[in-house]
Amino acid sequence: MAIITKRRKAYSVIYQKADENGKITPVWETYYDYKTALARKKEIEDKGTDTRMNVTKNTTVIDFLMQYSVKIGINQWSDSRYEGNIGLINNYISKVAGNTKIKDIKSNFGQEIIDKLSKTPALGKRNQPKTEYVPYSMIRSCYTLLKSSFDYLVQEELIASNPFHTCKVPYKRTEKASNEWNLKFIEHFFESIDDVRLFVFMHIMFSTGLGTYEINAISWDDVHINKELLKNDACYIASNKVLQRLNKNTIQKLDSKRIIKQFECNGFNQTNTSLTLLYKDIPERKVHIHKPLALLLSYWKDIQHDYITAENPYNLLITLLDGKPCDDRNMSKLYHRVCEEAHLSGLTIMKFKGFSQKSSIDINKTNADCYYSTLKKELTLPKQRVVSRNAIKLKNKQIAKKVTTILPKQKNRDMEILLQQIKDNPELKMKLIEQLKAKH
Repeated sequence: MAIITKRRKAYSVIYQKADENGKITPVWETYYDYKTALARKKEIEDKGTDTRMNVTKNTTVIDFLMQYSVKIGINQWSDSRYEGNIGLINNYISKVAGNTKIKDIKSNFGQEIIDKLSKTPALGKRNQPKTEYVPYSMIRSCYTLLKSSFDYLVQEELIASNPFHTCKVPYKRTEKASNEWNLKFIEHFFESIDDVRLFVFMHIMFSTGLGTYEINAISWDDVHINKELLKNDACYIASNKVLQRLNKNTIQKLDSKRIIKQFECNGFNQTNTSLTLLYKDIPERKVHIHKPLALLLSYWKDIQHDYITAENPYNLLITLLDGKPCDDRNMSKLYHRVCEEAHLSGLTIMKFKGFSQKSSIDINKTNADCYYSTLKKELTLPKQRVVSRNAIKLKNKQIAKKVTTILPKQKNRDMEILLQQIKDNPELKMKLIEQLKAKH
């Protein structure tokens, strides 16, 4: 039995399937129109999960592509690529292929499809401006899918030759010269950062060469800094986790032992993705952190609680103000804002990471080694730029902390009543705050 659930524009066909050990596990398959999802549900209920293709010369191209994706592609592609190819079929290929049947495919079919895609209006992403026509990258992705899938039709002798082997695919030529990082740009970039989390994040990336997903997943248990390691400049981070936003269908297929925590998305329950903290599927990686950064991290550990208003249950190195984890989108927004304000256009975060680990043949040192070895003073955190709403939250937290240090630490009914009166009586609260300010 299979069921269909709807989440925003996507339809999920959910059914149970036995794995190689005989254990029954749920399987999620995502489609972007109800008709296709309903057909897949009927197919599962009528024939089970048989992987055999039911394709004849009267089968439409779209029906063939969906069967190919569900029965063959799902076992050959990564989860993200599977989701992407289903989207290509529903959003682009279905519009240009129409109801064309396999028996109607001619030698120029491939070029006709590519030409039609080039003149098809684009679908914009949410909160992003769309291009006039389907971008070159999408056309090439469609071409790759069609070329590989049509080889199956040739193999089954349903068509004489693959029409996509001879067609010409457009590609975008970029002649604009892009900027490249250098040590002066690096120094100017760090001086321009006014967010402590981004400052710590970018220094970790520059020193270690770790990626965004890896850095956001670092906990204090992974950071190894002590006097002996500092003396020998041997401090390091043990990276064995990633923090990544994944499609919920993809999460269903992961080994449950890898998943540490799926974080809820408050205020937006219709999303089909989840920010997930999970162990890597590769061995732990130990990376050296330069001494100036090690000293900065030691200081950051002592004061981190002053920059969050809630608990940090997973002891993460970098969190949002409310103690929740940062994902790559949070850091990307901060990074691009700093680059824009510092007039460092065209310098991507991937170029930043690559430049840090690039070695000079003459001195046999990476650019990160050169930067940290020539620092004239210790690294210091920038003055945090906080919006008024968050500043009030942090101020209230500091006041509450002072109240708990002045009031007797007794866990009894009288204390609970007193604290409740402070919460309920604004005048009493203001008098207490004035007294606290007078003492400091």
